[in-house]
Amino acid sequence: MKMKYSGDSYDIVKRSLMNWLAPEEAWAVQPMFTDDADELSRDWVREYEKLLGAKVLNPRQLTPEKDRAKYFSVRSAGHVLFDPDIGVWMQKKKPKNPVNQYILGCELVREVQERPDSLTLVFDQSYSRTRKCPKLVQKKLSELTKLSESIAKDREVHGIGYYAQAPFLILSCDQGKIKQARNRLCEAGLPGCRIVDPA
Repeated sequence: MKMKYSGDSYDIVKRSLMNWLAPEEAWAVQPMFTDDADELSRDWVREYEKLLGAKVLNPRQLTPEKDRAKYFSVRSAGHVLFDPDIGVWMQKKKPKNPVNQYILGCELVREVQERPDSLTLVFDQSYSRTRKCPKLVQKKLSELTKLSESIAKDREVHGIGYYAQAPFLILSCDQGKIKQARNRLCEAGLPGCRIVDPA
């Protein structure tokens, strides 16, 4: 996430989704800043938290030198929005772009499994806007479920996708929470064609 884009229409969508998915519950956000500043000012963080209605978990930039496992550890946070600059990386090879632009699939699965009864929302812009995008979202959801089975069979990750100009994944180990999330998005008036179920 780049600081210069804070307050744009994507942030409004993030807040709306969090409010629709769990309106009475607290949310936290892991912004994954890519700006050069090692740590953001308290004033900026306070304004961003007010904008999203969610607590910022880590106001520091993720650099290659930082411990990624420690950076992403959000086990006590409840519902969490992960906001990487680009999205979720599922390939075995590491991305060519800087590592702070992605959350790796294995990292994401681990964080969902650490909070099995909570929702994890991920802003995932790693798709181009083509007709194939819903199928790519379906494929990613299925891959995340398979990956979760290989990490901890008793904590299988389930999810749905929201496909639009601002695409998101909604994940949890609790299938009931995912079903409820789907219903709440429909009740909020989102067209069903924008909600992607796993293949």
